[in-house]
Amino acid sequence: MKRSGKAGAKSGKAVNRPGVRVKRGGAAGRTAASVTASEFRLVDERGRVRAVLSSGRAGPSLAMLHEDGELALEVMVGATGPTIKLVDDGGSTRVFLGSTRGGARMGMTDVSGKQRLFIGVSPAGKPDVTIYDEDQRRVWGPTAKARTRR
Repeated sequence: MKRSGKAGAKSGKAVNRPGVRVKRGGAAGRTAASVTASEFRLVDERGRVRAVLSSGRAGPSLAMLHEDGELALEVMVGATGPTIKLVDDGGSTRVFLGSTRGGARMGMTDVSGKQRLFIGVSPAGKPDVTIYDEDQRRVWGPTAKARTRR
């Protein structure tokens, strides 16, 4: 006799699949009020993890992954405030956004991971925009040395 793979679907018994435990039955169209877990993993049609929603020591986070499984985007809420990181396919954080109690900051890096741009506002409301050269020297910003033209 051929099995349909739907054991328990009509009986109300639990159906188990890798990473899933679902109790079938109940009223049609009814959904659970909540699902509780410390981590959720979203996989693609090949079973590769593409996103992870978790709650760890540093706080809750959502990580989205490139096709190779490496980090592409991370949204996190830590002790100092929320942050967003955009990571290129080489593993370098290219854009960082963060907010602290009263302050905010954004940084951008080049392909080698060197910071090239910083924009921020301190908790006191003081703005800062700084541009760095390829050697990470300040070329424009509050403390950049004036350059003379010849």
